[in-house]
Amino acid sequence: MHRCGPLWAPMDMRPQIVGCGSSGRAPPNTVAACFEAIDGGADSVAVDVCETGDGVLVAANLRTLRLLRPTGAGVPTFEAVSSAPLDEVFGPHASRHRIVRLQTFLSEVGGLPLHIRIDGPLRPAAWRAFESTLFARESGGTTVLGTPDRIVGWSVPSHVRRVALVEGAGDVYDAVTGHVDAVAASTRSLSMFGRVPLPLVALDCDTRSALVRAQSAGVVAVFTERPAWFRCAWEERRDARV
Repeated sequence: MHRCGPLWAPMDMRPQIVGCGSSGRAPPNTVAACFEAIDGGADSVAVDVCETGDGVLVAANLRTLRLLRPTGAGVPTFEAVSSAPLDEVFGPHASRHRIVRLQTFLSEVGGLPLHIRIDGPLRPAAWRAFESTLFARESGGTTVLGTPDRIVGWSVPSHVRRVALVEGAGDVYDAVTGHVDAVAASTRSLSMFGRVPLPLVALDCDTRSALVRAQSAGVVAVFTERPAWFRCAWEERRDARV
């Protein structure tokens, strides 16, 4: 079974807080969002990776690419999206930010612990480039999230964790039999996976009701746009139980 050391926090402690960018401040998938999340109390940060129409790996999700440069059914090229200011998607505060190559992003965040989410399909050449990037990134700690069909059976470096994004029973079966390190799901569906023999990760923990569901499920990590709020709210609920 693939393992790269202890998985996040023990079950009786606060889960690891994975900071995501906020569309109201530093846009998601930017270097500024990463450092803002750490400054706000996150233990690690999240970034999406996807492939542009011309095969470039970028720190972004497909939705953002398509909103920046609508091209019908296709995905725009790197040249098209990298020249477009992100205020077209996230508002005036994002005007100084741009889509960058994944390697550029990784070099600028340095050794920050990262959770990299694979968004959409990666063609063979892009997948090989992604693997090479992971092998080269040995500092900080790296967790890769993807659908079971992408990460089950995938040989990764010992310093990389694999987390399966699951939506139903079929995904869970594939994740468990594929010996991934954890499964991740929306907080609304966590109750469906209470008996899964793998650590649970909550993907959208930005409200009190989501926090309650995450706490009840005993998650080991949460993704949130509000790391400082989550840290305080979790401790308040924990102390109230004592």
